[in-house]
Amino acid sequence: MKTPLGFAPALPLSALEVGQGRSCRVGEHRLALFRTADGVHALDDRCPHRGSSLGGGHFDGHCVTCPSHGWRFDVRTGRAVSAIGNATGCYEVRIIDGMVCVRVESIGGMLRSAWARWRSAWRRER
Repeated sequence: MKTPLGFAPALPLSALEVGQGRSCRVGEHRLALFRTADGVHALDDRCPHRGSSLGGGHFDGHCVTCPSHGWRFDVRTGRAVSAIGNATGCYEVRIIDGMVCVRVESIGGMLRSAWARWRSAWRRER
């Protein structure tokens, strides 16, 4: 199976049922995968409050609840629903040949990298 640059296989799609969340490791990243009716979503498997696993939290609709302290996160964006202003890393997911593949650099990391490249180019032009 060939994966696009930056993507790594996490687990077979068949191992994740609709309405289920699961923790897994992709390279050095510990991720929580969630399957909704509209696709699979990936977050850092770590609540920013106390580091609890989100993969083992209660998952309903598009929200997962941290099993330790009840913070809720939207699995589509990683943003906290109950503790506004907080978030966890959110990763791009593709299904390739029946495998859930995850871009191992978070969306936030990509935005920070793009911003840094733009800022650096802008400074050189001045």
